[in-house]
Amino acid sequence: MKKFLISLVFVISSIPVIAFADGKTDFNANCASCHGGDGRTNARRAMMLKIDPKKLYLKASEMNKTEMIAITKTGKDKMPAFENKLNEDQIAGIVDYTKGLSNK
Repeated sequence: MKKFLISLVFVISSIPVIAFADGKTDFNANCASCHGGDGRTNARRAMMLKIDPKKLYLKASEMNKTEMIAITKTGKDKMPAFENKLNEDQIAGIVDYTKGLSNK
């Protein structure tokens, strides 16, 4: 019983880490090509899209989580919508991961 409880505590304490890792994986698969792997932007992509690189610079974003989720779902300007490609948990994970980048 003691081993079971220790295992249960370990699994429960690992859940936020797992969600964060999924957000990073989904970010790298869907967002990093434009926003850069570190959220600082992909200048070459910005030039190709003919947009200001600052628009892709997530580390400086002052948007809140709700705004970022909405834009990720529906798209904005040249950013495509992801609501038909990613589920709500994936989008929330990406936004959480992205918000964590701005703290680094």
